[in-house]
Parts: sequence; C-alpha cells; structure tokens
Amino acid sequence: MNSINVIGQNSVSGKIKGRIKIDSSWSSKIYLSYIPTFSDIHSMSNEMIIADSKIDSIGNFEFNIDFLPKEQKLYRLHISKKADSKTSLIIGGLNENYFAFIANRDSKLEFKATSTNPPFKNIIFETQNENFEFQKITSLVFKKDSISSLSGLSKRNFIENRLNEELLNIADSSSNSLISLYAIYKSNFESNYISKEKFYKSYLDKWSKIDNSYFNDFRKKLPIKNSKSNLTRNIILSIILIIIGFVLGKLRFIKNNRIKRLSVQERKIYDLLKKGATNKDISDEFNIGISTVKSHVSNILNKLKVKSRKEIMD
Repeated sequence: MNSINVIGQNSVSGKIKGRIKIDSSWSSKIYLSYIPTFSDIHSMSNEMIIADSKIDSIGNFEFNIDFLPKEQKLYRLHISKKADSKTSLIIGGLNENYFAFIANRDSKLEFKATSTNPPFKNIIFETQNENFEFQKITSLVFKKDSISSLSGLSKRNFIENRLNEELLNIADSSSNSLISLYAIYKSNFESNYISKEKFYKSYLDKWSKIDNSYFNDFRKKLPIKNSKSNLTRNIILSIILIIIGFVLGKLRFIKNNRIKRLSVQERKIYDLLKKGATNKDISDEFNIGISTVKSHVSNILNKLKVKSRKEIMD
C-alpha cells in the first residue's frame, strides 16, 4: 500500500509541493482542482482545474497557491493515465488517481509518496492540521468498505450502520465546518435523514451562520420542514400523493399477481434479492449450490418480467 507523508503548516507564501512515485503508465503532470461543493467531490471538468505542475524524473512537483482565497475550501490533486484525458477521475481500485484536502492561500503542504498502487492511499500527516482529521474520515470509510466487501449481507448491514454512527459522531463533535460536513456526506445522509431528522435539524441550527457553497448546497439537499407550511402547497402535494397512490396501487396489484407465480423457495430468494444479496449470500443462506441459485434467479426474473436484479431492488 501507499504511504504519503504530509507536512501542513501556515505560511505567508502558500505552497503545495512534494514527491510522488509513479510508473510509466502515468502522465508526468499533476493537477490541482477546486471542488465547489461536496456533491462535486467525484466530478471533474476542465473548469475545475485551476493549476498544473510538472512531475520531474524523480517525482517532485510544486504549486504556488498565493492566488487561492483566504477562506478554507476543498481542493483535489490528481494525475491521469497517459492514454486518458486530464479530466479523467478513477474512483476506487489500485488506479485511484486523486485525493481531496482542505487549503487556503496560506497553507503549506508537503507530500511524499512511497508506492505506486494506488498513488493516493494511506496518507500519513506528520503535522496535525485540519487535513489530519479530514483524512481520518477517508481512511475510516476505506477501511470499513474493505471489511464490508469480504462480509455477508447481514454483517455488511451491521458494519454500515456502525460506520454511519461513527461519522455522525465526528460531524457532531468537529469544530471545523468542512470536516464536519465531509463526515455527514460520507454517512449517506440522504438515505438516513428521516430516521435521524432530529439530529439533522440540530445540526443545521449549529452551523446556521455558515454561508458558503458547501453548506448552501447541503441545505438544498436537506430542507427542514416549516411548521407554517403553505396551504396551497399542501393541497397540491396531497393531490400528487393521491395520484401516486393510485398508480402505485395498480402497479402493486400487477406485481402481486406476478409474485404469486413464484414457488415458496423462489419467494424466499426474491426477498433476499430485494436486499441486494449476491449469489454467494443466497447460497450460504439456503445451503444450495451456486448453479442452483442461478437457476432460481433466472426463473424469478422471467416470472416477474424484469431484466435484472437492479429492477427487483428498485
């Protein structure tokens, strides 16, 4: 695995420099890009790139960042394969080619990479600045994902729930707004908002005075209900819900008729498929061979008139 030493400290002259070890498949340029919201952390375009630097023969590079704003914002360093566009972003795997961090015009960050696969994993911060906590979140999610990928369905659910609890604790306790919000985004807040609505209302109250693109985007994704809701809006919403209910009722009737065609065993497997179970999960659950599982799944898809497992989950 890769080991990167990062020295972070404040300086009148902001710089990002370091050494990265890459093989001949990578381009000899490294790019600095600005990430305007956490929703854009996995997005890339030419407009987001704000600087580039030559990587010399021994892997050294340097950026002067005096032009950055005074406020802390989210940035990214990335490299690209020679055959790829400079805007290519590889997410996950041995070729993951980027990492995000917090900086402003006074930041001084120094990187030293010791491995090539992948270039930006297992980052070690020698000085405990804001990026030390920021990277702890990335490392926590990466570690839990690695364990989860080798686990069965039930264990994965336990791991994900535990991870979300840890991330929300970090978000609640952090005094840095960007670190706190990063933990929220890594916790899959859009899927657990309803069950933790009280927490999120309190969270938005805590950071209500923060006015930047990161929190403004988050607030749009997580609107707090107003107790004095507009009557007209509620009436329109009620009509929409009635129409949706009628349509869903029709679809449910069709779906139930198709489900009745399934055998008892197929219905049990169908319930697991809805939860995202793999063939191995199903094989372990019912103590049947993989080939038998595949046969059952094929029959289920045909009887339900769907083309894929994803349709079943949807």
